[in-house]
Amino acid sequence: MPAPPNILFITTDMQRYDTLGCNGNTHIATPHLDALAASGVRFTNAFVNNPVCMPSRASLFTGKVPSAHGVRWNAGGLAAHETTITRRLRDAGYQTAAIGKMHWGDTTADFGLDFVNVLDDGGVSAGGAGPTYREYLQSIGSADVPPVTSHSAYGPTYGAVASPLPAKAHVDGFVADTAMRFLRDRDRDKPFFCWTSFHGPHLPLDPATPWDTLYDPADIPMPDPSADELDTKPPEQRAFQRNTSRGNGFGDYRHITRDPTRLRRLLAHYWGKISMIDEFIGQILGQLAELGDAGNTVVIVTTDHGDFAGHHDLLFKNAFCYDDLLRVPLIVSAPALWGPRVVDDFVEEIDLPVTMLRLAGLEPHDGMQGDDLLPLLSGDSSRARTAVYAEAVDQRMIRTREWKLVHYRAKAYGELYHLVSDPGETINRYDDPDCAAIRDELRAMLVDRVVGLEERLHREVPFVEFPADDVRLPAL
Repeated sequence: MPAPPNILFITTDMQRYDTLGCNGNTHIATPHLDALAASGVRFTNAFVNNPVCMPSRASLFTGKVPSAHGVRWNAGGLAAHETTITRRLRDAGYQTAAIGKMHWGDTTADFGLDFVNVLDDGGVSAGGAGPTYREYLQSIGSADVPPVTSHSAYGPTYGAVASPLPAKAHVDGFVADTAMRFLRDRDRDKPFFCWTSFHGPHLPLDPATPWDTLYDPADIPMPDPSADELDTKPPEQRAFQRNTSRGNGFGDYRHITRDPTRLRRLLAHYWGKISMIDEFIGQILGQLAELGDAGNTVVIVTTDHGDFAGHHDLLFKNAFCYDDLLRVPLIVSAPALWGPRVVDDFVEEIDLPVTMLRLAGLEPHDGMQGDDLLPLLSGDSSRARTAVYAEAVDQRMIRTREWKLVHYRAKAYGELYHLVSDPGETINRYDDPDCAAIRDELRAMLVDRVVGLEERLHREVPFVEFPADDVRLPAL
């Protein structure tokens, strides 16, 4: 029986689908990820099940949608009793590691991690195995330069500045260095699962030199939102834009979205940070090859959600079900197992943990709601999805290739987009009488999907019958 493969799981934070060269962006430089995609399987229709960090990340490690695992917003965290794939893999003999931005639960809880060095407070500190970030800065002689932290990200420029640190000392340089140290020092008698989670390109938009000037803002293609587009959308979106909604820590950023000079500068730094992370990923892949482990390692690269980047007159992310946030890059590379191909079928992030268990020779456990991607990776699309599902607090979304419906619980309004004629999701046709039939059809499809997800939980709660003389409520 062949040995189970190593799994190198690399994630970024808040990266749009269209910010890779291999995904059609002819302006951005991502040579290492482009090369990985050329040798592996690149997915063009991968979607997360939630557009916000913590719920999405919890889904990546439980195989459940947020309403099932309980993390529905950027607060709280995953309950310690939830079964994670890292716990399953560790129990099966894998050495497991989490490096970088964890951001889905208590870092001290037993989620099945042997090696933990995480950055859950913007990179100011780290804990667990090996040196903290500040200790790392001291070791390379950069301790006298304060790192830019997430606390400086929410302001007039949103951290769109050059990092005061050299690339090696940048928080994402620390993540890469820690991952390479784990690969060198790991227990070579065990297969490994290494989650390498970069902090960027999330705010602050602070690429190190030379990536801070890699892109001329004048060359950045601009979105073309209408200033009144949100007038036809649910009121939650206008409230978020104008900083009147609960949970918006970004402020009213219309001074950027409606100023092409400022928006181009912000996006140039966003792209610069992505290109910097691409370089760090190249270093990790080079270390993997140098150690002789590339041939028996499955490399998976994705992100937790996208970024509005000025589309819809919005920036960054929030609990809305636009493709800007839900459609994400996904590359799976293992040349020894699959030849290079492009998969256009729909996949969801809850499919990844199921697939990683299958790669390790393990069966999915009860409660996992995703599908196994091994058939798609091998070229068999006979069981591919016809629609994808997502949820965001009180919203539920179903998306086909032609239409998208977003249902708002207990509200008289919603969203309906014809993606063929309106791929940017700018024209809300929810109340269009000509679209009533398709809206009802999508509602029925959404109900079927929600019921199907609940059936996969396999939770049987026994009925308890009270004795006849046990009066719990007064007689009516």
